[in-house]
Amino acid sequence: MIDPAYEKRIRCEICWAFVLCLCAVIPPLVSLPGSFRLQAVQADTPGQWFERSGAVMTVFAVFAQFKAGSIATMIAGGTFAESWEAYHKYKRYQAAVAVLSLVLVGIGTVVWGYGDLLFVRPHAQ
Repeated sequence: MIDPAYEKRIRCEICWAFVLCLCAVIPPLVSLPGSFRLQAVQADTPGQWFERSGAVMTVFAVFAQFKAGSIATMIAGGTFAESWEAYHKYKRYQAAVAVLSLVLVGIGTVVWGYGDLLFVRPHAQ
């Protein structure tokens, strides 16, 4: 049987990893309408704000990937039956976080590099 305190810690780490993945998705969604522009930098286009949100998305996704790695270490099977029980019980969640965060890193990197190309550039007069 898994120690209840240790199991609670594993669950907490999994929750934090999913929260980090959610935090990675929010900045690009908020920047899409173009309403999140500071008054001091009105010259920036919505495409530039969307592109910048890709950097924030990538950072949060990388943090989630680190968290997935720490969860894998926590549930790694060992010589005791309790550790294998934790592995079999939480491996799906750890794998889901690892794959989701890796996909978010890829999407964030593409948005960061090419996000402004999705928007029409204003013509200089």
